[in-house]
Amino acid sequence: MTQSPRTLFAILHSESEREEFLIRTLDSVYRQKDAELSVLLVDRSSSNKLEATLKNRYPEIIYLAKSENTGIASGRNASIEYFLQSGFELFFILDNDIELEDDCLSLLIRALHQSPSIGFVAPLMFDEEGKPLSAGGKYIYPLGQPVLSREKPARQKEIDFASGSIGLFKRETIEATGDFDVEFDPYGFEDIDYGLRVKVERLSLLIEPEARCRHLSVYSFHRETEFFLFHTTKNRFYCASKHLGGASFYLIFFPWYVARRLIFPGLRFLAAGRANLLGAAIRGFFAGLRAVGKRKKLAAEMKFAENPSLESQGVPILCYHNVSDTKYKNFSLYTLPVSRFKTQMRWLKRLGYRSVSLDVLYDHLANGKPIPNNAVVLTFDDGYRDLQTTLSPWLAKMELVHTLFVNSGKMGGTTDWIPRAPDIPILSAEEIKEMNRLHGDWVDFQAHGKNHLALKNQSPETVEKEVMEDIQSLESILNRPVNYLAFPFGYYDADSVACAAKTSLRAAFTVDQGLCQRGQNLHSLPRVEILGNDWFIDFIMKLVFGWSPIAKLRTFLKMTWVKLRSGKKLSQN
Repeated sequence: MTQSPRTLFAILHSESEREEFLIRTLDSVYRQKDAELSVLLVDRSSSNKLEATLKNRYPEIIYLAKSENTGIASGRNASIEYFLQSGFELFFILDNDIELEDDCLSLLIRALHQSPSIGFVAPLMFDEEGKPLSAGGKYIYPLGQPVLSREKPARQKEIDFASGSIGLFKRETIEATGDFDVEFDPYGFEDIDYGLRVKVERLSLLIEPEARCRHLSVYSFHRETEFFLFHTTKNRFYCASKHLGGASFYLIFFPWYVARRLIFPGLRFLAAGRANLLGAAIRGFFAGLRAVGKRKKLAAEMKFAENPSLESQGVPILCYHNVSDTKYKNFSLYTLPVSRFKTQMRWLKRLGYRSVSLDVLYDHLANGKPIPNNAVVLTFDDGYRDLQTTLSPWLAKMELVHTLFVNSGKMGGTTDWIPRAPDIPILSAEEIKEMNRLHGDWVDFQAHGKNHLALKNQSPETVEKEVMEDIQSLESILNRPVNYLAFPFGYYDADSVACAAKTSLRAAFTVDQGLCQRGQNLHSLPRVEILGNDWFIDFIMKLVFGWSPIAKLRTFLKMTWVKLRSGKKLSQN
């Protein structure tokens, strides 16, 4: 047989995985016939002892140690980077629990070289008892449903993906398709996504039934544990968002996904007394929503991103007003019942969000400092007294950082700047001092204009006076700098933004919808208002995307109805 092209085998391992399986995998690789090969082991946080063991047994092995185990896609990318910088012609992705038959590589090479349009060839996978376990899979596009074949094909067949992406790639395939998407880390659907991306490059994926391997450990994908349910639920949703068109995603996939992956299994979990699994699936669904939001913001905001994997995420800044169980007829839009607010905060924590201060946000936006994953900023406008009696103590107990934007000229008064609105009590200077003393690690006070005057269409002198007098008053109360402003009513224009930028303020905030990104004007940053008529899905949408299309649709329909009713009354008159 003709000498094999130079092939790099890339294997992932971590200390949580069985070492004896890894040894069997490596032994099977080094037994490959007519092969000119090298082996790269990407070790995800194992001990130094393993390196010594492997080097003693396999002196030529290339050992790449990673400082942490962030996931399968990240590990694959480390091996891809090594491959692309090397002179190898072929790239074999292999898990650390797969034993190859001796002629597996040579059969795959022969199949791969049948046509330039073939980009990837996978072996037929059996379990330890000799039963077919995987012959690759097809992806049902409208439903976003991967279907794994477990029947041995009589001849080569085209597939959409191979389990674990186990198989042989051409260099041209890797160069065209690039890295694995780390949004799938730590587990699930990264292999399906990569296979579909290979097909986008107009390259074929094949199963070669004569090339065989054995899966040595338990097949993990369908395990019903919180870990697997969370990640496969999230990543199924994210994968579909990447590969389905908008109409099929929303009209076909989404209802199928909710029924098949949430409602039906949820009823089964509840009947079996396993509510924790339903909770994991629900958390995975909302994590999928956020992943989709991050992907769409990446496309829209790429020009702002120095590091797209980090900067594209965006930070939601939630804007609340009055949180109270008192019902105000003319202020219901800006009043949220306490129980609904607490439900939102509990879900925020369940979904893995971490509230951060404005200083942390500013250091990220202005200086590029890292910000926690799933960061969120909580802000409250106007400084209502209910914050002292009800909210801030509870938020501090929940360890949620929050910022109150206060009008120093209204302290101790009421909401007299809103026509026909109720007179809702505002915090006094003494109450602000007391809150700062008791909960200063969790509550922050910043400027909202001295008299809650709209700063749009005002003279520069008026804007400067409103802002600077508010800052000076608050600094005298708090004995520390005040660095941030929320524009009253959210109203601003180019002149007021320019004026704010000339002051000592680090940043200023509007109520324009959207997520906060690096590269935006620091003195007109977006916030998303959480309103009294928001549904829970609106809250989730605003958290993930910075706005809610459902709320927008409701508003449009309401306005249309009002116009139709007005027109009808006029015609009757």
